[in-house]
Amino acid sequence: MDHEKHILPMFKALADSNRLRIIRMLSCPCGELCAQHMLKKFDITQPTMSHHMKVLIDAGLVDSRKQGSHIYYSINKRAVSQIAQFLDGFTDTGKEFICNCGCGKKKGEAGMANTNCSCAQHKCSCRDC
Repeated sequence: MDHEKHILPMFKALADSNRLRIIRMLSCPCGELCAQHMLKKFDITQPTMSHHMKVLIDAGLVDSRKQGSHIYYSINKRAVSQIAQFLDGFTDTGKEFICNCGCGKKKGEAGMANTNCSCAQHKCSCRDC
């Protein structure tokens, strides 16, 4: 559950099409982009761009550094990796399965209802059981 509380602001930040485009731009191999350069690619004002960048920074998705009068932004790769790991948990690709109810029990551990999902305390609602 604590992991979900940490991930939720990231998903909220990505729920805006402009912020999602910003993240895509920042994922380019160059590593970082200047705010002024990014602004040229959008039909928004500078204050609106600043707001979007603040949301992304506050969510932990983007890092910034100031150099002279310019601010350079880059993706926080650790945060993006956390999102990917979280989403990967929705599929069973042969990796160690951990119950989604939050009990933390692992596949085959005592107290699990079966080897596919859910602990004995909770009824499974997935279609694969």
